[in-house]
Amino acid sequence: MDDLNCGLRYGFICETYAACTNNTFGANCLEKCSPNCGGLNNACDNFNGFCFNGCDDGYLGKRCGAPCTKNTFGANCTEICNTNCGGPQHACNNVNGFCLYGCVEGYHGERCDIKSDKTPFVFNFLAFIIGYTLGLLLLTCIIVALGPKSQSEDKDAENGLEAGEEMDNLFDLPVINNLSEPEYSNTESIYDV
Repeated sequence: MDDLNCGLRYGFICETYAACTNNTFGANCLEKCSPNCGGLNNACDNFNGFCFNGCDDGYLGKRCGAPCTKNTFGANCTEICNTNCGGPQHACNNVNGFCLYGCVEGYHGERCDIKSDKTPFVFNFLAFIIGYTLGLLLLTCIIVALGPKSQSEDKDAENGLEAGEEMDNLFDLPVINNLSEPEYSNTESIYDV
């Protein structure tokens, strides 16, 4: 092969007419194979640079130079990013699917695939307010029940009843006998005949 024709062909080192090595390709082997070529050594065709073993996960094209587009990732970009990924179009890493902008509310994990068992702040705050209000209501009831004596208890004490003692029926009323024997006059009434 002459030097003139060698310059027109790719995939050879013209000075030695040898095929490209060390994952290189093109005229005089000056271009490197894509690091995204699949396989152990990222090998590619020494003439055009097309990857022999396809692409690593997350890349497309004959030279594996294009990352997955939109919201896809993985082998041949066939996996779809989780819809729980935050940010535009549920964007995720083109290789492993990890969410780039965090998770939507209620989810966590690298791929936002774990449902959070935490309740949002609003619900926690609402529960606090309800609990606080019920606690105050209960405390008020206790204070009223155990508070100072009422007027009726004072009257019961005057009538000889102990605090908390109730009358079971009307005939259990305490009898107060302060009356003395009536005095009768010696006058005859109209009924005496």
